[in-house]
Amino acid sequence: MGSRRLGRKRIVALDKQGQSDTITQGDNAPRVTRQTVRREGNKIITEIAVDLGAASMHGDGIDGRTIAVNGATTGTAIATLSQATHGYITYAECACLEAPTTGTPDIKVMISTSADNNQGAAPANGADLVDPGAAWTVGLRKGALLADIGDTALHVVLAEGDAAGAGTYDAGKLLITLEGIATDAVPDA
Repeated sequence: MGSRRLGRKRIVALDKQGQSDTITQGDNAPRVTRQTVRREGNKIITEIAVDLGAASMHGDGIDGRTIAVNGATTGTAIATLSQATHGYITYAECACLEAPTTGTPDIKVMISTSADNNQGAAPANGADLVDPGAAWTVGLRKGALLADIGDTALHVVLAEGDAAGAGTYDAGKLLITLEGIATDAVPDA
C-alpha cells in the first residue's frame, strides 16, 4: 500500500488554508463580518465580507465619497493591508450577495493611505480597486487587475460611485477578494 505520511511542510500548508485574519475595520466603518487569508503557493488570497445594513452606514450620493457612520471623521477603513500578511496586491474583485438599498447602490472599493477618512469626503490619496460603474445587484461580480499600488500599509475603504442616492443603507452585503503575491515568492539566490 505504501506510506501515507504527510510531511511537515504539507501539514503546515493545510493548516493555514482559510485561516481567519484579524478584522481591522475602524469603529465607524461598514461592518466586516468575516476576514480570512489563505496562501496558495506564492499567491495570498484575502477575503473581506462586508454588511452595509448591520450598522448606520451613510452615503451622501456624491461620486467618490467615503461611506461610513454619518459625520464620522475617524476609523472609516474596512481593512488595513500589510505586505507581510497580504502580499503585493495584484488583483481585486467584489461580488454582491445582497443588493444595497436606500444609499447609493453603485459602491466602489478603494484604497487609501489613511484609515481616518471623513464620511462624505474623498479618501486620502484614494485609488479605485473595483468600480462597478453601475448599481450592485445580487450575483454581480466585478474585478480588476492592478498596477503597482505601493508597498506601505494601505486601508480598504468603500466609496460612492456615479449613481445618486443619499441615505442610510438598509441592506447590502459585499464579498471583497484581494489577490497578492507573497513577498517571499522569489527567494534570494
